[in-house]
Amino acid sequence: MTVPGSRFVCGGLWFVLSAAVLVLASSGVREDAAQAAGRGALPRRQTLYVAGLQWGAPSTFNPIAADPDWPVGEPHRELLYETLFAFNMVTGDLEPLLAGSYRWTDDLTAEVSLQAGARWHNGEPFTAADVVYTYELARRYELPYSSFWDYVAEVAEVDEHTVRFKLDAGTRNRLMLLEYLCHINMLPRSVFRAKEEEVGGDGIALRQWTNDEPIGTGPYRLHEVSAQKIVLKRFERYWGKESWGLPAPLYIVHVIYKGNESGNLALEKGDVDLSQQFIPQIWKIWEGGKPVGAWLSKPPYFYVGGSMPSLIFNLHRKPMSDPAFRRAIAHALNYEKIAELAMTRYSPTMAPGLISKFGREAQYFDGQLVDERGWDYNPARAEQVLRAAGYRKGGDRMYRMPDGSAIRPLRVECPHGWTDWMSTLTIVSQNLREIGLDVRAEFPEYPPFFDRVQQGDFDMVMYNPSGSYSPAQPWLKFRNVMSAQGVPPMGQGRAFWNWGRYQNDEAEKLLARIPAVTDEAQRKRLYSDLNRIFLRDIPVLPLEYRPWLFYEFNTTHWENFPTVENPYAPPQICTDGAGMRALYKIRPVRPGARGR
Repeated sequence: MTVPGSRFVCGGLWFVLSAAVLVLASSGVREDAAQAAGRGALPRRQTLYVAGLQWGAPSTFNPIAADPDWPVGEPHRELLYETLFAFNMVTGDLEPLLAGSYRWTDDLTAEVSLQAGARWHNGEPFTAADVVYTYELARRYELPYSSFWDYVAEVAEVDEHTVRFKLDAGTRNRLMLLEYLCHINMLPRSVFRAKEEEVGGDGIALRQWTNDEPIGTGPYRLHEVSAQKIVLKRFERYWGKESWGLPAPLYIVHVIYKGNESGNLALEKGDVDLSQQFIPQIWKIWEGGKPVGAWLSKPPYFYVGGSMPSLIFNLHRKPMSDPAFRRAIAHALNYEKIAELAMTRYSPTMAPGLISKFGREAQYFDGQLVDERGWDYNPARAEQVLRAAGYRKGGDRMYRMPDGSAIRPLRVECPHGWTDWMSTLTIVSQNLREIGLDVRAEFPEYPPFFDRVQQGDFDMVMYNPSGSYSPAQPWLKFRNVMSAQGVPPMGQGRAFWNWGRYQNDEAEKLLARIPAVTDEAQRKRLYSDLNRIFLRDIPVLPLEYRPWLFYEFNTTHWENFPTVENPYAPPQICTDGAGMRALYKIRPVRPGARGR
């Protein structure tokens, strides 16, 4: 079973949050879809059923918990709590939500103007005091977004509807400020301050509070919760009603499946309307006459941006510490086969480097640099690189170290159950054995795997260092791969990014410069300089492109979902960031009609 959703390294503790969600998806089907959804309880023409975003019985709706449940548990989700801006992953725009606009008043200072009419579900006005409180809370306690304060020196209330953000003068990172403006759900100061007082300022107790009756600003409220489903009901007094109306579904139900198989079957049958799961060969469903669709009707079917699941090398173990060994591996892998078989054509064939040639990152892609400094699938070239570096084959036709010692069997790993990645690593191990490297694919259970990887106890692992879709990309991806800032040395603690412990002073300087640059031509040159270092050293090896989100829909009951032909909203599963616009334009299918 493939665990869908987010597999990435992100800033601070958001990575841990995402990882914990994935662990919940490690076993089989919970129960029959119809039973789980409780079909008779809600009017079908007013109810949108979703899947693929919640993988276990809900336990907390506290936005500052380590692992909050749907619809609270991911950045950009705007159903119950809202962010200041809604990020559009296709255009890169920060679209108005709780805030209407922002402007830079100098090199270090941004002022954000809030929507004057925004209100909390309890009727209290949403004000600058709520914004300041939300961010300051992460300075007082260790929260999932406390890394905000690595980049920001001050958040201040200018007036009731204006907030001033002053960057840290050392980091001067505009990109990460924009990331946090559309990443962090705003909290009601009155509610959380009262809870702070109740728990006596105990940060652990505050995070452990389950928040069973959440007060947000979003267009939905919690209506019903069980181990089988989470039900939201539209909030008729939603503050945004005057500006953009109310969403079409009266109810949104997330049925809790434990496995892809049952959720995929429910989508195919029309029991689920909207899904974010890995479905192998989705085109076969509509070719079979079922009213199922995706963002694209042809390969790669989903919106491909900058997400790059990669082979991560332990740079402190031989022979992975040798750049020549890593380059030989880069030439040995059949990227076309990975895209065709493991990703079922949801990934175009991988191009070398850490900048995607698709989506918003394409503006920074330097094709000439990639052609000159990159690699391709060329097993003969892989062996030439090994021999030039002193590696020689022994009598068993397997390569030995330059000093003549044997290369022990090497492990390449990903968590058990992530079937598309397991298929990828099967191809990787086969390709490497074909050139004479004893590399064995292993698939451990997630918790011990993740613990070992953070500590640096691995040879090679497959994971996604890309981070989330964000206005900070591709800087965030380079940071996660090439920055040693905030990363403990091997054996001295857990790393939340840069698991291979790559270190390069030149890369650090470029990473420090890029966020402060406003000229796009200069920024592109700096990204090319950074990618040149990456192509030389290959600290990780991108294997495939992956959609930021799998976005699939069934038009049996609802129609007018956004597609590339009807792109009124980005393919952000109708619940995240600017994808929320879709909830206002989908419509119930007329009885007897066929949805579109």
